[in-house]
Amino acid sequence: MLRPRLSVALSSVAISVAAFGGATWATASSGSADLPQSLPASQLARTPIPDSERVAINNLIPLDEASRYGIVPSSFDNARLLAATELGPLIILPGTNGACLILSSTSACTGKLDGRPTVLALLVPNAAGFMVGGGLTTVSGSVPDIVDEAGLRVQTTPTLGGFTVAGAQGVRGKAWPRLSDSE
Repeated sequence: MLRPRLSVALSSVAISVAAFGGATWATASSGSADLPQSLPASQLARTPIPDSERVAINNLIPLDEASRYGIVPSSFDNARLLAATELGPLIILPGTNGACLILSSTSACTGKLDGRPTVLALLVPNAAGFMVGGGLTTVSGSVPDIVDEAGLRVQTTPTLGGFTVAGAQGVRGKAWPRLSDSE
């Protein structure tokens, strides 16, 4: 009587561990994840994510996106700090098939890092309801304007490899502001 219950319990644990480990960490087969050298942000210094923070950051990225963009253990070793914001660090997490941005308790990912003009933005509301964050650009020197839901156009602040938006700039939005470069 005790053996079947124990066997089922151990099987459930093994399936859970295999599902987490397999879907999360072994999603891409092409080895090391890093930013393409053609990407301006690849010039930023690597800022490895400490082991103590990796699971929490990994859990911010939906499993299908982690798989699609190739977020693997080396992604955390090759992370870059795009900017320090009032909500914390804006981190670029490279994958084998793209990259993700991490800010606060939110993520945004893309696979379009092939040199075409692309913007990956992650903007999160602060306590006052103003958007804070920034983005990754694939073309050196491209700095998009942000257009919020009220039609206010705000110039972003350029950084190496991207741009930032501070709460003091007054961008409001219930969801994502529209990037004027992609309208």
